[in-house]
Amino acid sequence: MAETMALLPMLRRTPLFSRITSRADMSQLERISGLRQVAPGSLLVTQGRPVEDIVLICRGEVSVCFSGGTVESLRLGRGSLFGELEFFQRTLGTATVVATAPSELICIPYEALRAIVEDNPLTGVQLYYGFLTAMAGKHQLVTDSLVDIKLDSSRQHLAHDLRSPLVALRLLVDNAALPGDQLCLLCHVVDRIEAIIAGLHTPSELAAANRATRGALLVELHRLVEEKRLRLSCRGGVGLKTSLPVTLQHFDAGPYRSALLRIVSNFIDNSIEATVGRRGRITLHVWERAEVFGIDVRDTGVGMPAELVARLGSEPVTCGKASGQGLGLFQAYRLVHSWGGEVVVKSTPARGS
Repeated sequence: MAETMALLPMLRRTPLFSRITSRADMSQLERISGLRQVAPGSLLVTQGRPVEDIVLICRGEVSVCFSGGTVESLRLGRGSLFGELEFFQRTLGTATVVATAPSELICIPYEALRAIVEDNPLTGVQLYYGFLTAMAGKHQLVTDSLVDIKLDSSRQHLAHDLRSPLVALRLLVDNAALPGDQLCLLCHVVDRIEAIIAGLHTPSELAAANRATRGALLVELHRLVEEKRLRLSCRGGVGLKTSLPVTLQHFDAGPYRSALLRIVSNFIDNSIEATVGRRGRITLHVWERAEVFGIDVRDTGVGMPAELVARLGSEPVTCGKASGQGLGLFQAYRLVHSWGGEVVVKSTPARGS
């Protein structure tokens, strides 16, 4: 019992678990964790084979090897984790891990941890956020340990490994019925993963990617417009006009492109809802002036009173939507502000926004 009681403080100090706010879930995490003593030379994870535990090193040291287990990439010591990437990605071992000294390990079984996450989605989101912190630290260890082609290979490896949990998180953002604060946190996690992936690329790779993403943003905006027009065609009386540049000279949404498209989609949906039962017009205008980029969405809908407009950005508010909670605009304010941008809303009752 004394051994078990000592586990909780160590788990709380670990970046992966440090953001979990539920005391009940942390207590359960302590209960499912077990201590393991290993000798030097013990094989703990084999690249390409199933992994069953997230492991926290309490004492000792392990060697992590990529390239089929033949090239040592880094060494991990007290307070470090391994096995967390395979947990989130649901994949086989991405590296071979061997103990290089007598070591004491805390082992957290995947199945038991997944049961905790499934019972509390917020804990799952907080765990993802902690995962990002842990991965950022591990990436720094890799970049400090490798040079030349090995460094480029490890960066590409980490970027590839991060994309699978990113896809899962995007699906969760688009489909989960979470409360506003949890959804905002989840959006922040998605943006952070995308930023970390972008940071793993070399300057030449980023330059090429930036040229591609500027074009991709316009292509996806055109696709979004066609989807909204198809929706409007079933209703009649409301048109969607656009003014989009042929190319973007300066602006690059980079890792925030998917979040920016979600915001524009939400703004257009709000305008569609505002024109229900009346003839009107919605306009999407994308512009670039010097190094300033803007997206304007205008409608001739029901509009909002001034007292409601004044509360936007500080709390979720809605006007006239039967099923709306005002979360989309509230999240847009927070996200765009975190990128160094600004959301401006002007509205007149019975005339539009």
